[in-house]
Amino acid sequence: CYTGGRTMPKRFSTKISHRDLELLTAIDRTPLTSAQLRRVSQTFEIAFRDEHNLRRRLRKLTDSGLLKSWPYAIVSGGRAPQYYKLTRDGYRLLYGTNASLPRRRYFEEISHGHHYHTYYLAEAIVHLIVTGHQRGIAVRHFARENTIQLKAGGFTVYPDCAFQLATADGRSFNFVVELDNGTERMQSK
Repeated sequence: CYTGGRTMPKRFSTKISHRDLELLTAIDRTPLTSAQLRRVSQTFEIAFRDEHNLRRRLRKLTDSGLLKSWPYAIVSGGRAPQYYKLTRDGYRLLYGTNASLPRRRYFEEISHGHHYHTYYLAEAIVHLIVTGHQRGIAVRHFARENTIQLKAGGFTVYPDCAFQLATADGRSFNFVVELDNGTERMQSK
């Protein structure tokens, strides 16, 4: 894994800082908009105070081939916000060139039918991370959507995310999140 301040391979022109790695790590958890990234940056060593500067940095990382963006098919503040995802190069920057890549879908545009779910899941994750940080609670062992499989009672569920909250006094609590926005049919015995 690269560390902050190292220069990208020759085909990239952007010098990567520690704050860039924090941005990429946040986007690895879930696709995020610039507004969501600005809020979650409160947990970075150096927060982005101005969304305009953040968007400029996101453009530079996109131009370098580390990120890709698409517009959400939702309206927010008068226009559709852009969401960002890592590219394969962005993923390799975080996890090393020999890291196993996630499924192809991880790097592709989100299908329009999943935009509301993805957007509100990101809102919940950002709120959790920022609120926890403000109270001295760390989020550890974060597993993004569909990377954990739970089996119980003959059913298999792939939750939207899973993580551990760790308090300053050493206690830890494990959580699994499944966001229901009423778009899936319910199945129950």
